[in-house]
Amino acid sequence: MLARILLLALSSACLFAADVTGTWFFTVDLSAGSGAPTIELKQEGTKLTGKYSGTLGDVPLVGKLDGDSIELVGNAEYSGEKLRLTYVGKLTSATTMEGKAIYGELGEGKFTGKKK
Repeated sequence: MLARILLLALSSACLFAADVTGTWFFTVDLSAGSGAPTIELKQEGTKLTGKYSGTLGDVPLVGKLDGDSIELVGNAEYSGEKLRLTYVGKLTSATTMEGKAIYGELGEGKFTGKKK
């Protein structure tokens, strides 16, 4: 019984030790509307760098991965105004994530992401 519990714990830890490097297809639903940006990510340890590509153009992103918690931040421009993009969420598997999207003055909502 103890061996099963340890195996299950190790399996769960391995699931969230996944490397998020790669192309992610996001679905974002905000109070101001919805979109489907592509997010390119590169992971080095817990540090993340990448790029948002979508309605707001190409926006460099930085962030971190702590266990299954992920955070990405970037600074965009929309109609001549500076806009901070923030994604805060959780990995739900090695190839999926979900959480809260905050697009400054454009509002808040939810996002889901699926790795290519």
